[in-house]
Amino acid sequence: QYDDWLVNLMTHEYTHILHTDNISGIPALINAIIGKQWSPNQVQPRFILEGLAVYEETLHTRGGRLRSSMWDMYLRGDALAGSLLTLDQLCNGPNRWPHGNLWYLYGSCLMQFVADRHGADRLAALSREYGSMTVPWQLNRAARRTIGHGWEDLYDAWRADTATRYRRQRAAITAEGLVEGAALTAQGEYVRNPRFLPDGTLLYESADGRSQQQLRSLPPSALAAGAPRAEPRSLAWTGNASGFAVVDADTLVVSDVAPYRHVHFYHDLHRWSLRRGDDGAVSLAERARISQGWRAQQPDVSPDGDHVAYTVNHRGTTALFEMSLTDRAPRAVFRPRRYEQVYAPRYAPDGRTVAFSWWRRGGRRDIALWHRDTGEVELVTDDVALDLSPAWSPDGRYLLWSSDRTGVSNVYAREVATGRTWQVTNVLGGAFQPVVSPDGNTLVYVGYSARGFDLHR
Repeated sequence: QYDDWLVNLMTHEYTHILHTDNISGIPALINAIIGKQWSPNQVQPRFILEGLAVYEETLHTRGGRLRSSMWDMYLRGDALAGSLLTLDQLCNGPNRWPHGNLWYLYGSCLMQFVADRHGADRLAALSREYGSMTVPWQLNRAARRTIGHGWEDLYDAWRADTATRYRRQRAAITAEGLVEGAALTAQGEYVRNPRFLPDGTLLYESADGRSQQQLRSLPPSALAAGAPRAEPRSLAWTGNASGFAVVDADTLVVSDVAPYRHVHFYHDLHRWSLRRGDDGAVSLAERARISQGWRAQQPDVSPDGDHVAYTVNHRGTTALFEMSLTDRAPRAVFRPRRYEQVYAPRYAPDGRTVAFSWWRRGGRRDIALWHRDTGEVELVTDDVALDLSPAWSPDGRYLLWSSDRTGVSNVYAREVATGRTWQVTNVLGGAFQPVVSPDGNTLVYVGYSARGFDLHR
């Protein structure tokens, strides 16, 4: 959530400098003698250090994580699951989703709560007060002197306010009528990039936090209405996959990291040949590297099975590329302005158009179409919402994507012939990366809960 990534970064890190360098009193006197060795603010809990920096990155820019619907979704998931952290858990950093983001997430929301209730100047006063303390770790004493309340009281008030706010939001969404899919997986952490094989087998990337990242599969029977949840099968391990595409029933094109010139690790394209066991389960038979040092990510294969569209980042700008698997001659087909980003290209079923998500200057993230015959780029959406992960129905009649235009990310559909657009899902968590089954009857998307991301049908 940014309109200028570098300004957001500099604001966040400069806040750390101003905060930890706020030293006065006896600590400043000792530092004047022995050099800068004593910074009281440096030993505050991480939720204060990082929370303050995220709060300031939001206050002083038009972006920032406190304006992010994804950030809000993380906290909403915890609140609605009744799993908001206690203060002692937050200070120590529990090993659960979303891991290190917890300090940033809870801390920034708490700082915003303190600023809204007691004034933003109290945060600066707290930095000055704690930076002058001779004896460290007097957290509550410093907070009472500057804010009027200790951290335990402030945190309890924030937790109660947060839980109430999200219960109201849940009631409002539920009143509109929930439209949520049944869960296909229950692992949490990271599940992403679902794609169908022609026979209806569902493949996806999985990182469960306990084992190496891998591609997993679910059989077509798992998508039947009322079917019990199936156990996913491991297809193959990956290094750090960044998307894959289906060529045919037996072949994938996968973007994965690989060594380049013995020193670097870049994302490159690989051809995976598949085989099936007697039970129909899919596994990897052979893999072959297609590119060398291309930084190629998020591939998609055209209906003719030969052309591949993918993204390449070079010096901060991401362009749309295309190549033929036959001659393997890459060409840039759309280069946006400097520092703009192109994501997740998807061929239309007729092969004439490629849809993608496009981050543009000013912080807009929209769905666009590249027309292969003319080279022209056409915007489908043009608004302040975060529009992500386009996909097509198999017959080409509908274009789908994920958008947070209501404050909660949901799947939207657009009828190509008429332009009629509507909201498909209405979920409490979030709905991302839609994909439609080959028979056109089932929508699968990546949904969110307090445990992380999972597939839903």
